[in-house]
Amino acid sequence: MEATEEQIADVLKSLQSKGIACWRLRSQLFPDIVIVDEHYGVICLDILIEGYEQEEPDLVNKNARKKIYSLVKEFELRVSDFKFNYQRHVIPAVRPEKGYRVKLQQREDTELNHSEKTLAFSLAISFGERIAVQKQVEPIYDAKAADTRRLVLDEEQSAIAKLAGTGVTIVEGLPGSGKSLVLAARANYLNSLHPSWKIYVVCFNNSLKPYLQKLVTPKTNIVVETFYEFRSRNVDRFSMKNATEKIALDQLNKILHISKDSDAILVDEAQDFLRAWIYYLAKKVKDDRGGLMLVADKNQSIYRNAEIEEDFQDLNPTYYYLNKTYRSTKQIIEFTNVLIPECAIPEEDLEIEGPKPRLVWVQGGLKKPDVKRAIALDITEILKNDREVKLSDIGILCSRRFTMMGSVREISESLTELNDFVPQDWISPLFDTKSYEPDRNSIKMMTIHSSKGLEFKYVFLLGLEELAKEYHEEISSIGNISDENLEVRLNFVGPTRASRELNVYYSRHNLFLDRLLANRSVFKEVIYPESYEVPEQWQD
Repeated sequence: MEATEEQIADVLKSLQSKGIACWRLRSQLFPDIVIVDEHYGVICLDILIEGYEQEEPDLVNKNARKKIYSLVKEFELRVSDFKFNYQRHVIPAVRPEKGYRVKLQQREDTELNHSEKTLAFSLAISFGERIAVQKQVEPIYDAKAADTRRLVLDEEQSAIAKLAGTGVTIVEGLPGSGKSLVLAARANYLNSLHPSWKIYVVCFNNSLKPYLQKLVTPKTNIVVETFYEFRSRNVDRFSMKNATEKIALDQLNKILHISKDSDAILVDEAQDFLRAWIYYLAKKVKDDRGGLMLVADKNQSIYRNAEIEEDFQDLNPTYYYLNKTYRSTKQIIEFTNVLIPECAIPEEDLEIEGPKPRLVWVQGGLKKPDVKRAIALDITEILKNDREVKLSDIGILCSRRFTMMGSVREISESLTELNDFVPQDWISPLFDTKSYEPDRNSIKMMTIHSSKGLEFKYVFLLGLEELAKEYHEEISSIGNISDENLEVRLNFVGPTRASRELNVYYSRHNLFLDRLLANRSVFKEVIYPESYEVPEQWQD
């Protein structure tokens, strides 16, 4: 027979006091408590009240095994990646406040493996209430170790996810500050409190939708949709083709009645949305329910000029700002700040160290095969040296669609020449981005526009020399918007998709690349073919 909620709460309180990261899983299918620890791995606790020791040990272990298997399979992990060591300990029911010591064998490898990290990350998101008290930790000085740091929300993120407000909330933040995680955690939190509520997570890009679907609790009333899908389900229709602020506002004003049929709406990458679309979503939310949450970064506005506070002040929102980035290394941020100082990220609290970004000069231009060969050689080197890397950790980002379309075949052929077979997914508005699978073991290639909201350990960026050819520093204010200024922000979005290593390829100069060349301390200079061991068949 299972323990009461009060008894389980006592156990959690004891674990909390020691700063242990743990999750309470309110389901008969899973263990009562799951702990993920770098020294002991994954620990599952199934708590039973006094008298369970009379059950057959084999039956106890069988039930525990079934719950653990169900947990692992729920997040689509491989059971074979986990080593099981079933231990049956009886915790006395008398005076449990004294505690109970269970001796576990500490493993030699003190770093979480990929599956353990994925499980912990999924638990942190799927069970929205953050149980663990944040421990006082030492700074992490390498990007690989930093992966374990981002498994749970920090205190500020948790507080935002559990807000009691029913109105409009706007969360702005730096790239990698956890905006999407907070949004998903809030959706999960509201669902845990109100399972019957209709909760919608709405985004702009098709390529972002599968990532958000991973973060929310499956098989619930939480629905992840693009705005195109959301408005298509309703009688209230907006034209998405060649939409402008004026056209969208005219369409909104022509809608005679907007039904309030949503208990909560959460919008990711809200800076991409036209103002009229946001006002429409605000009208769709029922009063005194979960409200409307917008997460945004105006420096990543690459479709329109977003001034978040000015755009939505009529909605009387409550504002929050996440000013700590957990994604990119200090070296990547320093590189990006030189490339695009108009969107500079504060460097004071950066603590994740990694290699300097590589700036690769390839003579001949993007239409020549050499730049694709350089990328293929660099990817092959990573696959050779990083045994833990997954192909889905690698992203090839292009500044424009025509740049990508001209590079797809040559990069694929070059990779095939160097390796037996390397699966690749090409994500483009010309293809079906709805079928994009972020976890499929394949290299991802997409435009910078399609990469917004995503991240990769290794980013290969090409085509920056094509951006904002008519851009001038004297009109560089983000408030002075033009197509050129919008393109400038691609210099900001692209590099900040990288969490561990950034590689930038160029064959011509422009203002932004000249900024880098005037600050050579922020990158490692590489020249193709001089810096490479080029295969004989590629040598002229």
